[in-house]
Amino acid sequence: MTDGTHLRPFFPSASDFAAATTPHFQFLVDDFGYAPPTVEESIAGLFEVRYDGGTGAVLLNWDVEGGFIGVHLIPRQKHGELQPDPERWLRPNEILAARGALNRSVNQADLDGVDEHGYAKQMQREAANLREFCADVLRGDWSIFDSAHSWFEKHPLG
Repeated sequence: MTDGTHLRPFFPSASDFAAATTPHFQFLVDDFGYAPPTVEESIAGLFEVRYDGGTGAVLLNWDVEGGFIGVHLIPRQKHGELQPDPERWLRPNEILAARGALNRSVNQADLDGVDEHGYAKQMQREAANLREFCADVLRGDWSIFDSAHSWFEKHPLG
């Protein structure tokens, strides 16, 4: 999976990223009723996998050049469209921090130099965090937004 020059896993296509990532997030479809994932080949240097639900979406994106994964929870607005402002989205690590469980977070450093098995292990952790700590948000309860987002504003690199 690594190309020998990147410190992080390397995915040559969005379908490779999706194949390595989506099995860990199948619970979004099975347990939370989200639609099966859609995969975008490349949008502004990103590979994207998105799960759409009635009250929001989960967006997994891979920064092709930097080799970074992003996991974002995006609410739906009253008229049904996804919130376009990333400042109104949440990341699982923000929610973990607001719930006193930041020690469970997955960070970019956890992906340094990992192989396919190591990547899978980190995605299992990320998926477990979503399921355990973000279930209310996945179901549409965004009441944690203010405390989670305020933590991020105080710790922007967290």
